[in-house]
Amino acid sequence: MISSIVYYIFYSSAVLFYGIGLNRSAVVCMELKGQTVRAIKSILTVTSSAVLSYLVCSSLLVPFGLAELYPFVCALIFISLSVFCESIVRITSRKSAAEFSISLLSILLSVNEGSSLARVTIISLCCVLAFYLFVPILHAIFRRIESGEPCKDFSSHSLVFLSIAVILLALFSWNVSWLNTGAVK
Repeated sequence: MISSIVYYIFYSSAVLFYGIGLNRSAVVCMELKGQTVRAIKSILTVTSSAVLSYLVCSSLLVPFGLAELYPFVCALIFISLSVFCESIVRITSRKSAAEFSISLLSILLSVNEGSSLARVTIISLCCVLAFYLFVPILHAIFRRIESGEPCKDFSSHSLVFLSIAVILLALFSWNVSWLNTGAVK
């Protein structure tokens, strides 16, 4: 179980490996205000939607041979739960915490790769956590780029994306087959 958590948060991060929310993270990293409310709402809606979607898919769609309709079912369940949670957040905190693409793609990934209810819950939770743990790292990179006063020819967004590319290269370079000494012989 711990290996699954580490795998989906760090090594096979939903943001870095699958690209879920990569462009959104570069925009959100500019300011961290309100990220806590968004993170809590996303964690609640994604986890509950993934669990309900898995239960519906395994109990209704699979027995009737309609398993290919699971993205539609996941989207319907997520939209209904997200609207409910969004209305509660807006009433209590008067802020919008709407997030669609990251949440829906995390649900689809967890239902697709989860073989049990526990694994679906872990994968969905880790996907959302991977995004919200990556945002402060990008925020630090963005602040460092701003303090370095880059050339006017580069926008700060392009430098943030270049930094993401360097992080991706560092993350995936340890498992390169050409580093194997047996391949040289």
